[in-house]
Amino acid sequence: MCRIERITDDARIQDEMIVYAGLLPNPRELSATMMIEIEDKEKIQPVLGAFLGIDLGQHVWIQVGKEFVRFAFPKAAVRAFRNAPVFLVVDHAAERDWRTLLGDESRLAPGSREVSGRRGLSAW
Repeated sequence: MCRIERITDDARIQDEMIVYAGLLPNPRELSATMMIEIEDKEKIQPVLGAFLGIDLGQHVWIQVGKEFVRFAFPKAAVRAFRNAPVFLVVDHAAERDWRTLLGDESRLAPGSREVSGRRGLSAW
């Protein structure tokens, strides 16, 4: 982040380190950052407004094999990571999609669905 924002002041670098240290995962957790790139400056507020609440409730998850997990992985999901397909799923009014992270996308868990019919998340 310091590179991207061209932060060179030592105090500001320290502040960034403190903020991002709080985002590091604990054991059996995975942390991720969602980047929404908006090039048209006039669309920034409307697009970001449409994504309000995506970090609350059940809008983004990872599916490991038949297990749905929420970034704090149970032991079974940790074991399943080795040989089960893994999906990132977004189910929010502003974006409904999924992306294969590991494994074969044709082996979606029974009862799961391809949310939007598209391959891959549009933000990627």
